[in-house]
Amino acid sequence: MTNTKKKAFKLPHQLVILFGIAVLATLATYIVPAGVYDQIEVEGRKAIDAASFHYIDQTPVSPWTALLALPGGVCKERRHHRDDYDHRRCDGDYQRDQVL
Repeated sequence: MTNTKKKAFKLPHQLVILFGIAVLATLATYIVPAGVYDQIEVEGRKAIDAASFHYIDQTPVSPWTALLALPGGVCKERRHHRDDYDHRRCDGDYQRDQVL
């Protein structure tokens, strides 16, 4: 009788998951048709006119553009937080953090 153990599912690293989502979103810009609703003003507030949907020209995102947007988005989000370590990483100040 063979003694086989079933491996438990191991969740991938969060950056792998985010990268996969970014790849799917990039592919969606080529597949999903682009469309918009017109905005109207109702009692001083902007609202969406439900009967105004129309298609517009697609503007797909190239894989290279999507790849370059990821670090910028991460740094932009980190600037909202007060962690000095993250600020130095995003601003390019690596002098104090270099470890050989």
